[in-house]
Amino acid sequence: MRDRSLGSTIRLYFTTHTLATGELVAPSAAFVAADFRIYKDGSATEKTTTNSVTVTSPFDSVVGTHLIEMDTGNNTGDANFWASGSVYRVIENSAKTVDGRDVSGVMIGEFSVEVQTADVRKFGGVVGTFAAGIPDAKVASIAANAITAVSIAADAITDAKVASDVTIASVTGSVGSVTASVTVGALNATAVEDIFSTYTLVESYAAVNTVGTPAQLLYFIQQVFSEFTISGTTITVKRLNNTTAGTFTMDSATLPTSRERIT
Repeated sequence: MRDRSLGSTIRLYFTTHTLATGELVAPSAAFVAADFRIYKDGSATEKTTTNSVTVTSPFDSVVGTHLIEMDTGNNTGDANFWASGSVYRVIENSAKTVDGRDVSGVMIGEFSVEVQTADVRKFGGVVGTFAAGIPDAKVASIAANAITAVSIAADAITDAKVASDVTIASVTGSVGSVTASVTVGALNATAVEDIFSTYTLVESYAAVNTVGTPAQLLYFIQQVFSEFTISGTTITVKRLNNTTAGTFTMDSATLPTSRERIT
């Protein structure tokens, strides 16, 4: 017995043939949906409408070959007839004959809907919500304090990104990078001292007429006073690797009274 998920289309192929030789033969007239009864879970009450049922007779124009299809996602006119956990049987119920014989009552086939196989889409019998194949977790489903400091092994978190306006009381161990909005008041004297005495700023320079980061401003100030060349009315400020960080032009090559950054 085949088992399918709710909402899938069930297809049952069957043939009609002579009793004596078994040769395929057409029925007295092509089968239609009304020629079949569909029963659920052993109940004698059949499906009341032919909604969701399609019959192709003959199938692919082959004499004696037929197909009945049932869309288990369509319960129009038969509320809750197609349901998870149920078994169905399809039986002929027609005045049509095959090889001159009555075929009413012949069983075409049976199938079940989510009886024999587990539906991995469901948790506790309810279809879950998935994103890219991964089940979503609701915050409300996580108990208060389910995640605590003692439940996280040392170095279990090696790289964290913290949203703005988050207060971090203390952090010990190895932290790859933390991005957050931090106010001056949230830093004690030791923290400020550690930043300026042990942290290396990445060399960078702001473009002309643009605001700069603290690192860009500090590096440019340092290089303006430490590494530069003068040629005519042009002052060229050097980077740490002696490439150009920026240039200035003076109003005079001999007695300058002003200068302006141009690159």
